[in-house]
Amino acid sequence: MADYSSDGLVRVDYAATIANPAAPDASSELNATTPVTAQLTPTGWAPASEQAEVPTISLASTFRTSVPGTRGGPIEMTLKKGDTPASDTVYNLFKTGPSGFLVTREAQGLTVTAAFAAGQVVTVIPGKAGKPRMD
Repeated sequence: MADYSSDGLVRVDYAATIANPAAPDASSELNATTPVTAQLTPTGWAPASEQAEVPTISLASTFRTSVPGTRGGPIEMTLKKGDTPASDTVYNLFKTGPSGFLVTREAQGLTVTAAFAAGQVVTVIPGKAGKPRMD
């Protein structure tokens, strides 16, 4: 198996609405999103990765066991802020704390500027933005 870098191959977009997050429409919903990738710093994309455990023990158990359960947690993004407030689209979008969806497409041999197309694997993450932290 060949190694590869995901640099330039991970696309992150924001969508205010998606009718069916399990099967978003590439032509009408995904290609009408707000691109975020170009404003993210190289280490600025940290999707949720916490894994909860579900206990499988009973009163009769003598050994504590569990299975993987739900996953989630906070998503952190470190965005570059532009020097012209009026044209700083991504910062202006997230500073208002919108509810919506982050849509990601990883690798698949496509650059971040390649349009979404039917059949591509995407991850749709619902959520609400918190207050921006100026670092």
